[in-house]
Amino acid sequence: MAFTQDFFTSRRNFDDGVTRIGDLDRIWYDSTTKTLRISDGVTPGGIVINDEIEVGDIVVSSNTDKYLNPKYLLADGGIYLQSAYPELFAVLGLPAYTPNTLMDTPALIPPGAASGAAMSSDGTYFAVATGAPPFVTIYKETDGIYVKLADPAILPPGAASANGTSMSGDGVYLTVGTGAPLYITNYQRTGDEFIKLDAPAVSPPAAAAATAYSDDGAYMAVTYGAPPYVTIYNNVAGTYAALTTPATTPPGAASGVAFDGDGTYMVVLYGTPPYLTIYKRTGNTYTALPTPSVVPTGAPSGASFTSNGVYLAVSHPALPYLTIYKRDGDIFTHIDNPTDMPSAAPAGVAFTADGIFMSVIYGAPPFINFYRRVGDTFVKQPDLASPPTGAATTFAFARGGSYIGLVNAPPPYMSSYVSILPFDTATEFMLPSPISISSSSFTFEVNNYIKAKP
Repeated sequence: MAFTQDFFTSRRNFDDGVTRIGDLDRIWYDSTTKTLRISDGVTPGGIVINDEIEVGDIVVSSNTDKYLNPKYLLADGGIYLQSAYPELFAVLGLPAYTPNTLMDTPALIPPGAASGAAMSSDGTYFAVATGAPPFVTIYKETDGIYVKLADPAILPPGAASANGTSMSGDGVYLTVGTGAPLYITNYQRTGDEFIKLDAPAVSPPAAAAATAYSDDGAYMAVTYGAPPYVTIYNNVAGTYAALTTPATTPPGAASGVAFDGDGTYMVVLYGTPPYLTIYKRTGNTYTALPTPSVVPTGAPSGASFTSNGVYLAVSHPALPYLTIYKRDGDIFTHIDNPTDMPSAAPAGVAFTADGIFMSVIYGAPPFINFYRRVGDTFVKQPDLASPPTGAATTFAFARGGSYIGLVNAPPPYMSSYVSILPFDTATEFMLPSPISISSSSFTFEVNNYIKAKP
């Protein structure tokens, strides 16, 4: 039954605070461990009262004994964070890192110079397009390496276009754009088999320059060099229905295309000013939005939206190499470029779905930059320890942010990187950045690494 306890203290000159059993419900203080304990009638040392610290609690203590306690890691000013793994991860989430570790080259590499790349959001599936049969080589990440899957039974009709390969976020749908009719070949994955789908009733009228999916796979677009320069499809369970051509079409041959997560916003790229047209979908109708007041300085080489369509980045070979927009309502406004820009003309740009990271490839060492977005500021991340050995033709950045695949002309025609956490998730927790704790009289900064309870 519930009870209250009145305290009448007396000193016992026995050093048995962690061994005595005592009488049921009697409380004592142990001077060695500096803990209050209550007897349950059977447990040596009793039950420590309020020993546990709630997940995420910050404890300020002058008790130096706890500096040596393996539950804690010493931090500045005697401040500790105690984690109860995995509960702390559930509260704060795992910290995010860009791909940082070079993966081993697959045992079976593409048959020749690679021209296109596509990847599922989680990086499990990675497709590499080439100019030689089978024209697309598909890999699955297995135990830290990409393993080649069986070629589709029906292959694309010819060499894949440079930017013509794209994949839905879940890796279920794959499109390969080619220069041979019907110009696009669509596949649906069942298990690990990619099966060719029936051709759409309406095919693009010319060789595919680029293709793109919305993250959810519901919309796919193809750009090409003849009017109307773009064809947009609604994909329902593997049936691709061409939508009505937008009332405002690009002014000339279109070279690229990108969607946000659910296909609400789409951008089409081309080689004459203003170099891009942004569209908004209402139902299944795409309508051109007003041209941004600041446009790219030259013909774009790539574009990418965040999943929510708030940020849009466009890469181009003319300085300043990047044009980044932030959307407010349906207005896309240019925001400041990163302070540390690529050192050469970029060949492409890609966001993670959440927009926390952005990657850019270009033609000079180290060939790739990663940026972390903090508010509207893009901060360059450290270069890869093992950077690519040459410039990539194009690349695929998994929307989840853990994998990136680059493809190029020299053998082995591909390289891939994975994000490896720099700590043991079973015993440690690492914050994305130190926590600052301030008041009118002090400021502390908690160290990055926090020891978890055993």
